Amino acid sequence: MDGALAPILDFTIDKAYTSTMGNTSHAFAERMNSSVGLPMGAANRPRLCAWDGGVPIYEGSALIGALGVSGATGQEDIQTAAVAEVGLSTIFGQ
Repeated sequence: MDGALAPILDFTIDKAYTSTMGNTSHAFAERMNSSVGLPMGAANRPRLCAWDGGVPIYEGSALIGALGVSGATGQEDIQTAAVAEVGLSTIFGQ
């Protein structure tokens, strides 16, 4: 995004990396908020990011990559990360 601060690039990479676990970075954040031990363990792991904007990319049931978007609001990052326009999905098996 034009005018975004330099650390934003690292945030996008971290959001994508988090999504390689098979779900969105938003879902990871929800899981962190509902778990007792997970936040403590995840805090010690580099590249995990519990902010909106990271999505896994599936072709059918195969996880083929992930995308991270950052620099706007969480909801805008999620909308920008949509991959359906190129025939792929952010949902396993679709």
